[in-house]
Formats: sequence, structure tokens, C-alpha cells
Amino acid sequence: MGKTGNDLTTGSVPKRLINFAIPTFIGYFLYTGYSIINTVWVGNLLGETAVGATAVSFVITYILIAVAFGATMASTILIAQNFGAKNFDTIEKLVGASYGLALVMNTVLTAITFIFSDYILKAMNTPEVIFESASFYLKVSLIGCWVLYFFILNIAILRGVGDTVTPMILMALSAVLNAILDPVMIIGLGPVPKMGLNGAAFASLISQGIALLAGLIYVKAKNPLVAPSFKKLNLNKVQTKLLLKIGFPAIMQQALTAIGGSFMSSFVNGFGAAAASGYGAVIRVDALINIFAMSIGTASAAFTGQNLGAKKPERVREAFKWGIIISLLLSVVITLLCLLIPKILLSAFVHETDVLDIGAVCLRYLGIGYIFMLIMFAVNGIFNGSGKTLLSMTITLTTLWIIRIPLSYILLNTGMEIQGIWLSIDISYLIAAAAGVIIFSVKNLKTLKIPSGANKAV
Repeated sequence: MGKTGNDLTTGSVPKRLINFAIPTFIGYFLYTGYSIINTVWVGNLLGETAVGATAVSFVITYILIAVAFGATMASTILIAQNFGAKNFDTIEKLVGASYGLALVMNTVLTAITFIFSDYILKAMNTPEVIFESASFYLKVSLIGCWVLYFFILNIAILRGVGDTVTPMILMALSAVLNAILDPVMIIGLGPVPKMGLNGAAFASLISQGIALLAGLIYVKAKNPLVAPSFKKLNLNKVQTKLLLKIGFPAIMQQALTAIGGSFMSSFVNGFGAAAASGYGAVIRVDALINIFAMSIGTASAAFTGQNLGAKKPERVREAFKWGIIISLLLSVVITLLCLLIPKILLSAFVHETDVLDIGAVCLRYLGIGYIFMLIMFAVNGIFNGSGKTLLSMTITLTTLWIIRIPLSYILLNTGMEIQGIWLSIDISYLIAAAAGVIIFSVKNLKTLKIPSGANKAV
């Protein structure tokens, strides 16, 4: 570690991948728990109406968060490639361009959403009883999203130089602060007045702001190579173009995947309230399992970027092999749990017998699909790390929009009913994993190289 980062271009490949993935998993887990804790406090202290207001707002802020994760993925990839190549001058320029682009794009998107927030809420048919509270909560949350974007960017840059421990600590700091501030600002304590739902919004904003400030202070003191400054801030044509070229497909993948999920939910909702509730519980379990997949994918991407930058494609081939092996080992445990004790897993979120019955059938189907989902993320991580985010996006969105969604509609209307939806998810994961493995094997990294201009410090 030290001044510059964690070199992934030497040492045992599986050990490097696992050591990178574990702190990443913890960080993602804390981030997922962040919203759950917020919902628990709001629900217990303020009731269902307040939860409804936060849920409506989250639908909107989730899109901005997806944009942030997609856009900052480009920073991770390009910085990893240049860290592997020891192009430190280029890294400084990429950091400046990343923050410059974030400042412009983040401010414009947040401002537009803020100005039209009430119109958006009306277009979503937000119930009148929660409209006012949802409106204020959303506006404060949008300011929080502006702060959160830079927090996510700082973490993405640190991961590019191989540092996953610092992001984990920063995410833990943010989550703990939010868990403490939520009840204090909702019900009031000492000099802090009772603010109700508005207090939850401000608690999140303050937590994110403190975590961002702590992260910036850390990189300034411990890793000035990736520390932002007004002197570094720029919109260099070459670097900005590359960030957009690599980041745009990642943004589209995040956004369109979220939209596709709403289509799948609408199919399930047609089978009644019990089915909707059962699927809702499955989605919560699915989100936790996705953290494993995302961690493997993030580790594969950073590892690939550094090693291609260092001109060590043979280590990337090893990462491809070990990514699949690690995915298979993890999936054995996950699949067995889903097949053997699905109701126990779901009972943390729902308790009604009919809801558990429907959710258990779904989770048993998905238990098989998770084998292929984990492999898909591992292989897509290799593609992303080589800058081929368009390829990763194409595989993911093709199997979602051309296979999963149409096949769900066909199967649920041709006798399989709701189980046809579960089967279509498995089939889409299988095809996505197979496509990724075949494409990688055929290309054999001959065309998976650093994008032109990525390592030019201009």
C-alpha cells in the first residue's frame, strides 16, 4: 500500500483477487445496509406514510446514483490501467479530469432534477397524502446525491490504485454516522430539534458529507497522487473523451437494468399481492447475493486494468480462470442455501405462509441461476477492466431485454404462469455467462487492450 497504492501486477492471482474482493464486499454490504437502516428508523419512528415518501424519492435518486456508479467505473478502469503501466503523470490528469467531469455532469443533472422534482413526483402519481413530505425529502436527498457522487468517485479512484480497505472504512463511517444521526434528528435529542422525516434526509446528507470530507483529507495526507485539487481540475480533451467513452455504456447498463427490473416486477404483480410481496422479499435476498457478484466483478476489473497496463495479459488469463473458479465455489454455498432453506432466508423480511411459499419457489429457481450470474459478473469484470464496457453492456442488456423480458411474457402466458418468470431469469443468466466465456475464449485478449490514448499524459 503506502503512497501510491496496491500493486496487483505481482503475486498470487487468486490471493490478489480474494484480498481485493473481501473489503469490496464489506463496503458494498455496508452501502446496501445504509438504505435498510434508514428505512427501519423511518418506519419504526414515523410509520408507513413516511416510508412511502422515502420509497417514492428513492426511485428518483437511484437513477442518479446509478449514473454515479457507471460514470466513476471509467475512472477505476483508466486509473488501474495507468497504475499498472506506472504512468503516474497520466493518473494525475485522469484524477483532475474525473473531478472536472463530475463537477459539470453531477451539478447539471442534480440541478435539473431538483428544479423539476415536483413535476416528476406528480408524473409518478405520488399520493397527495405523502406529496409534501416526499417533495422536501427528495430535495434534500438530491443535495445528498450531489455529495454522494464525489464520495463514490473518491472510492472508485482509490480502487483503481488497488486500495479497497480505505473505501471500506469510509463506507463504514458513513453507515455508522447515519445509523446514529437518524433517530437523533428524527425525534430530536438535546439541542437537536425534532425534525421528523426531514431529519432523516438531513442525517443522510450530513453522514455523506462527513465521509466525503474524511476521504478527501485521507488521500491528501496519505496518497497525494490521487488527491483532487483546483490545480489538477481540468476537462482535458483526451482524458475526458475516454472517461465518457468507457463510462457511458456503464451508465446505460445500470439505468436500463433498473428499468428492466421494473418490467419484471410488473409481470409478477399481475399474480396478486402475495406474489408481489414474495418477489419483494426475494429481491432483498437477491440484493445481498448480488454483493458477492459485484465484489468479484470489481476485483476482476481493477486486476485486469492494472495487468493490461503492465503488459501482463497472461495474468489476466489467470484471473479469468480463477474468477470462474471462485464464482463456482461461492455459488455452491449460495445455491445449496437457496435450494434447502429458502423460507428461512425469506423469513427475515416476510412471515405470511402464502407469501413465503411463492418466494421459496422463486428462490429455488434463482439458486440455480446464481451459478451463472456469478460467472457473468466475473467475466464482465475482465471486459470492463480492459475498457470494453460496451461489450459488457451489450451482453447484459441483450440477455435482459431480448431474452429475459420477452421470454417471461411468453412463458407466463403459455401454461407456466409465474414459474415461467423464474425460469426466464435462469435462462438469461446462463446465456449471458456462456456468451461472456465464449467471447473471451475466442478473442483471447488479442483485442482486449488499453483503449487508444488511455496512457497518454497530455
